Amino acid sequence: MSARPDTTVIPTALTPEGPAGPRTIGIAGASFSGNKGSAAMLEALIRSLAGELDPASVFRVFSLYPGRDSRIAAPGRTEIVSAPVPVTMVLLPLAASAWRLLRSAPFAAFGPARYGPLKALLDCDILLDLSGISFSDGRGLPTLAYNVLLVLPALLCGIPVIKMSQAIGPFRSPLNRLAARLVLPRMRRIYCRGDESLAHASSLGLANCSEAADLAFLLPSGRDAGTAAQVRGRPLVGIAPSEVLSRICAAVRVDYPGAIAALVEELAEKGCDVLVMAHSNLGPGKRSRNNDYPLCMRLQEIVGTKAGFMLEDLPPLALRREISKCSVFVASRFHSMISALCSGTPAVVTSWGHKYLEVMRRVGLESFVLPPGEISASRLGGLVTRALETAGEVREAMEKGIPGIVASARSQIEEVKAVLAAQQFRAGAGRRAVRRAPAVFEGLRVNLHAGCTGEPHAHCASGGLVSALLARRISTGASRAAVCGRCRVDGGRLALETVVCRTPAEVYECAGSIYSDFDHLGGAVDVLRSGTGPFDLVLLPCQARALASAAAGHGDLREKIGLVACLWCGHATGRSLVDDLLRLWGAGPDRLAGFRYREGRWRGYSAIRLEDGTEVRKAFSRGYGLFQNLYADCAARCLTCTDHFGISADVSFGDAWLAEARTRSRKYSLALSMTERGRAAMEDLGRTGSVILYPADPALAVQAQMRALRWHREGSTARSKLAPLFGLRLPRIEGGWKAGISDYLAAVMVLASVRAFRSPLRGFLLRMPWWAHYPYLLAQKGLLSL
Repeated sequence: MSARPDTTVIPTALTPEGPAGPRTIGIAGASFSGNKGSAAMLEALIRSLAGELDPASVFRVFSLYPGRDSRIAAPGRTEIVSAPVPVTMVLLPLAASAWRLLRSAPFAAFGPARYGPLKALLDCDILLDLSGISFSDGRGLPTLAYNVLLVLPALLCGIPVIKMSQAIGPFRSPLNRLAARLVLPRMRRIYCRGDESLAHASSLGLANCSEAADLAFLLPSGRDAGTAAQVRGRPLVGIAPSEVLSRICAAVRVDYPGAIAALVEELAEKGCDVLVMAHSNLGPGKRSRNNDYPLCMRLQEIVGTKAGFMLEDLPPLALRREISKCSVFVASRFHSMISALCSGTPAVVTSWGHKYLEVMRRVGLESFVLPPGEISASRLGGLVTRALETAGEVREAMEKGIPGIVASARSQIEEVKAVLAAQQFRAGAGRRAVRRAPAVFEGLRVNLHAGCTGEPHAHCASGGLVSALLARRISTGASRAAVCGRCRVDGGRLALETVVCRTPAEVYECAGSIYSDFDHLGGAVDVLRSGTGPFDLVLLPCQARALASAAAGHGDLREKIGLVACLWCGHATGRSLVDDLLRLWGAGPDRLAGFRYREGRWRGYSAIRLEDGTEVRKAFSRGYGLFQNLYADCAARCLTCTDHFGISADVSFGDAWLAEARTRSRKYSLALSMTERGRAAMEDLGRTGSVILYPADPALAVQAQMRALRWHREGSTARSKLAPLFGLRLPRIEGGWKAGISDYLAAVMVLASVRAFRSPLRGFLLRMPWWAHYPYLLAQKGLLSL
C-alpha cells in the first residue's frame, strides 16, 4: 500500500506559550554552600525559572557538596543529587557512556541507569551549566577535565545543555583549544559573560554564543535594609576579601592581606565602621581558593577589634542585605560586587580578571576598579574616600545602568523557556519507521504526544494519560460522563463490565487496562441509547470501528458520542486465560478478593489480593503477559485485524516501547490525535499542568510499535493464507500488505500456538516454567523484527 502525495503527518508543539506540565531542570557547576557567587547564580536561576514554569517543576542540583547543600533551605522544588568530584569526574561519565553503548540492547541499559546520579540525569529535560568560568587557559589539566566531564554525561544521554553566563577562553593552549572545539559546539547555547569572552568564543567560529550578564543580577536587590548606614550616622565600609586574589597578588609580589589590613586601620582612624565578610565560605577546616574563611581569620588576627567580622555561612540574599547596609563596599569577590551594584551600594573593586572591569564599565564606574598590580592601602583608601564623597552620583550611575544589565541576564531565562517549549520527546524514530510512517498514516492528519501524569495514579497500567484526559473533560463539562471498562471481583470471580463514570474519582477507580475480551461495545451502545450525552468512550480499535459504522446511520446515537479514545491493541484474549491462571496461582473463586491485570512501571506486574488479605504480585512478562504474547486464547477476529492504532478514534493511546524510555523513572504513553476534537482535547489537557507532555514525530509511534504494527498488517496477510493449514477459518486479506518470508514463519508460530492452547496440551503449557516458553516467544518476536 503506497502513500498518497497529500498525506499529512504533522508533529506540532503542544502550546506555543510555554512547556506543557512540570519539567525537570538539571543544574551543574554550582552549589548552595561555599562560593556564594555560585550560590547566588543558582538561587537566582531557580527563583526566576520557578516563577515561569509549572509550579510542580523540579530543579535537580548535581552538587559537589551534597552534605552541606542538603542542610540549606533551597528555593522552589529543589532536589540535591550527590555528585562530589569522584562522581562528577569518573563514575557518572562512565555510567553515561555505558548507557549510551547499551541503550538499544533489551534490558542491558537498565544496569547503568540504576546508578543514582545517572538515573537523576536521565529524567532531566535540560542541563544548565553554571560554571563561573570554563575552558580558560592556565587553569590546569584537572580543571579542564572537569569542564569537559561536567557536561559530557548529558551530551551522551541526548540532553540539551546551555552554558549560562560565564567567562570562557582564551584558547591559546592547544589542549584547551582542542577540548573547546570538541565540546562547545555541542552546547545548545553558550552565554558569554562580557565582550571579551564573546570575542574568545568567536575566535573558535562558534555560532551558538551570545553575551549575557551574570544570573546573580536577577536576585532581589536587598535595598529594604539599605538605610541602616544613614540611621547610624557613621559610614559603614564593607570588605569582601578573596583568597583567589590573594594568591594572584602574591605571584606579582603584592601583599594583598597587608593592604586590606592597612585599609581597615586607616578607615577606623577616619571614624568609619568596617565589616569584613567571608563571601566564599567553606569554613575553617578546608583550604581552597574558594574559601575566604582562613583569609578573614588572618585579617582578624592583624586588625583585632578595629573591624567586625561576619564569618557565618549565609545564603546569597542574606549577604546581599548585609552589603546593602554599607555606605561603600570593597569587593574582591565578583558576586559581592554584583550585590553592591544591585543594592545601590557604591563599590570599590579589586579585580583579577576582565569580568570585573566589563561590568563596572557598563555602569560607567570603571575608574573604581583596581587590578592586582595596583592594589595598595593608599590607592584603596583614596577610592573609598571618593566613593563616599560622590555617593549620590555613583548611585545615579548605577540606577541608569543596572536595568539594562538585568534585562541582559533575563534573556537567559527566556532562552531556557524557549528550549523547553519547543522540546520534543527525547527519543528518535529510526529510518525504517520514518519511511513507513506515511503509509501507516495515509490520508490522516495526525499529531503525536508522549507523556504521563505528573503524579501517576497508583493503578494506571501505563502513564495515566487516558484517565487524566477523561477526568479533565468531565470536570470541565466537555463530556457528561466517560464509558469505561472495569474489572472487579464478585463472589470470587472476575466480573468484566462496562461502567459509566460521572466524576473524575470514578474515572480513576477504573484506571488500569483490562486484557480479557468481553462485550464492552454492547455495553457502550446500551449506555448511548439510554442516556443523555455527550459520553466519552474508551474502546479497542475494532470496537471504535464498529461504533462508527453503527452511528453513521443513526443520528441520535451519533449526537451522544463525545470523545472516542482507543487503546492500541495487540489482540484481545478470551477471559478463560485469566481464570485458568488465577486457579494455577492459588487464587481460585474460593480465595480471590481483588485483581488488576497490570500495575507498576514498564511491563509491571499483575496484582492479586486474597480473601485473607495476602497481596500477591506476578511479573506480567512471566505470567499473564507471557501467555498473552504466546496468543493463548487469542480472539479469532484479531488474527486478521489490520488496525493497530485505532484510526476511527479521535485520539488513541499506547505504550512507548522505546529504548530511550526504558530507563526513565516514569512510564510514558504515546497519544496519537487523529481528529480536531482529539487535538483540542490533548492541547487542553496539556494546559492544565497536571500532565507532562512532549510533542513528537508521529513516526515515533511506528518505532515504538513496530512489531505490533507488522503483526497486524503483513502478519494478517500471512495468517489469512495459512489459517486452513491449522484448521482455522479466517477471512482473506485482499489487496493488503505484502508479507515476507519472516512474516509467514511468524504466522506459522502464531497459528501453531493458538491451536496448541486450544488442545489437550493447554494444561501442560500453562504449567511450564516461564523460561521454557521464552525461546519460542523470542523466536516469534525476532521474526517480526527482521
